Amino acid sequence: MKLTLLLTSLFFGSFPLAAQDLNVNGADIKLGLSDGRSIGSRLSQRALVHYTSDRLFLNFAGDFEGGTFIGSDVTIEGFSLNHNGADFRLGLNDGRSTGSKKSQRALVHSGSDRLIVNYEGDFEGGTFIQSNLNVSGTTTTSVLNITGGSDLSESFDVADKPMEKVQPGMVLCIDRKNPGKLKLSETAYDRTVAGIVSGAGDVNPGLIMGQEHSIASGEYPVALSGRVYCKVENSNGTITPGDLLTTSSKPGYAMKATDREKAQGAILGKAMTAMEGKEGLVLVLVSLQ
Repeated sequence: MKLTLLLTSLFFGSFPLAAQDLNVNGADIKLGLSDGRSIGSRLSQRALVHYTSDRLFLNFAGDFEGGTFIGSDVTIEGFSLNHNGADFRLGLNDGRSTGSKKSQRALVHSGSDRLIVNYEGDFEGGTFIQSNLNVSGTTTTSVLNITGGSDLSESFDVADKPMEKVQPGMVLCIDRKNPGKLKLSETAYDRTVAGIVSGAGDVNPGLIMGQEHSIASGEYPVALSGRVYCKVENSNGTITPGDLLTTSSKPGYAMKATDREKAQGAILGKAMTAMEGKEGLVLVLVSLQ
C-alpha cells in the first residue's frame, strides 16, 4: 500500500512524500521494514530526524549509503530548485532569485566529481551563510577574508589556576610542570612568555586553532600573532606607541621593557597605543621574541 504524506510544518508549504510505510518514532520518521527496497545497511533506517541542535537531518548518520535522491521538484518558501541535468537552478518565478547572468545555477555537480555552489559566479553577491558552517574535511580557498577578529589564537588550558581569575588581556607563560599548558605570568622579564588571552577591549580572535581531545586544545584562546588588547602596568615607566613590552611581576600583566639584556627572549609584542595611568589596556601587536 502506498502512503502519501503532506509535510506542511517543516517547509512552510506542502509537498507529497511517498513511501511504503513511514513510522513515527519520537522525533524521527523511519522507513518501514515492510518494503525491502527501503532497508539500508544499518539497523535504524532513519529518514528524517529533528536533531537536538534544532536542525532537520535527511538520511541521518548515512543510514542509506546510496545517498538521498529527489526525483522531482522541491518547493520551499516561494522559490524552487529544479533538477536540470547535473545542475540545480533557482526558479525564475521568483524575481529575487534571478542572478545577473542567464544561467542562475545554484548547485552544480561538475565533471571533476565536485559539488559547486554558485557556479561561475551567477550571483555576483556571492554565497552567504547566515549561521554556523561545520566542515568535517579539508577547506581550500584562494583568499580568506576574516571580518570578525584581528588575531591568530590557539586554544590552551591554564594549569593550577591561581586566585586571580584568568581574563581576556592577561599575559600567559609556559607551565614547565604541565606539558602543553600555560599559567599566568608572575615574573618580570619571563622568557617562557607564550601570549595574551584574546578578547579584551571588544577585539575578538580572528582565527582560533586547536585539535579537540588532544594536548593541543584548551579553554582559552591565546593570541600568538596579530593585534590584541593587553593588561599593562607602569612600574617601568609610561607606555607609548612603539615600546617593547615584556612580562611584569604583577600576575597576568605586561610592562615596558627597558633592560635590553633581560628582554631578550622575553618580549611579547609592541605597544600600538599609550597608557599613562597606573594600569590599563594597551593595544599590542603581538610578536614573541
